[in-house]
Amino acid sequence: MQFKTKKDELAALAIIDFLYEDVKKHLKKKFQELGFTVTEKGKGFNLIFDLELKNPDFSGKFFFHNLWLEIVTEDRDIEPLEFDTNLFNGERMLQKAGELMLSKLEIFKTVAKHKDKSMEEINKEVMKLSHLYERLNYIKVDKKKGGGKNV
Repeated sequence: MQFKTKKDELAALAIIDFLYEDVKKHLKKKFQELGFTVTEKGKGFNLIFDLELKNPDFSGKFFFHNLWLEIVTEDRDIEPLEFDTNLFNGERMLQKAGELMLSKLEIFKTVAKHKDKSMEEINKEVMKLSHLYERLNYIKVDKKKGGGKNV
């Protein structure tokens, strides 16, 4: 993560530090409400949730790194990264974080809702959401065959 200026980097880290516990707690609760078992790995910017549905055939990962980049930057794809100065407005900061969390949860809601369907059917349902995202990347793993497929 390379920011344009040291000031941008420090501001981004301050926002992450401010939001960290609430975002982590909220997302963990939401995943659990959807039926996922949540195991935390890593910390801070590199926190990952390992997710498993009660149905042992589905597991996934939620990478906070991507969420944090989307929250604290104007555009996470433009390097060097620029801090979103609109976040100095507390209301805007909470609004942006909330919108991005809800957006990320949509994919997992869809998977949980259709967990009793085949992976092909789940894939079709998830792909219906693709218009909502600039990029949508997940890996479908067939445990019986021991491999994964980038979808």
